[in-house]
Amino acid sequence: MRSLLLVALLLLAGCREASVTTRAPTGEELAGVLGTVTTLELTPPRGARTYALSQGMQGLLEETTKDGRLPVTVGLLQDGCTGTQRRLVVRVGGMSSSSCLDLPSAYGATASLPPTERALPLNRWVPVYAVQPSVPGQREGSQVMDDDPQHWTLISVYFSTESDPEALDPPDASTALELLR
Repeated sequence: MRSLLLVALLLLAGCREASVTTRAPTGEELAGVLGTVTTLELTPPRGARTYALSQGMQGLLEETTKDGRLPVTVGLLQDGCTGTQRRLVVRVGGMSSSSCLDLPSAYGATASLPPTERALPLNRWVPVYAVQPSVPGQREGSQVMDDDPQHWTLISVYFSTESDPEALDPPDASTALELLR
């Protein structure tokens, strides 16, 4: 009888109410599921009226700036592409652009390009974000970041005095590489 009572007590102890609670995810947890997301706040130079991004978006600054800054959100997302690809999403104002990048298992993303603190120029492409892939290192199985900016995916901005975004005709965005050499 005593052993039967002990078994009953053990069974009751294991029948506690299950509970489920929720909490806001941490940044690390979100990054593991979604990818990395960064918002850049670009301060346009004096006299700028329009902007263009190397991902094909352009517009009037007065319609998209907040507190005198142009917010540009960049995401390297885990979904929407195949294999080792990551989806690069760039959003400014109400517009967004998306493309798939072939990336190795290791890659880096860098904001605040060029690395010096200086005013952004007018009528010139300036890189503001880079995705830098890794390449095989000298030791077998090692990986190092690719130092050649020509292999990077750049997000660049072009500020102009042009008042009509439709008339904005910047040069090829690859000229932004000049600032990284």
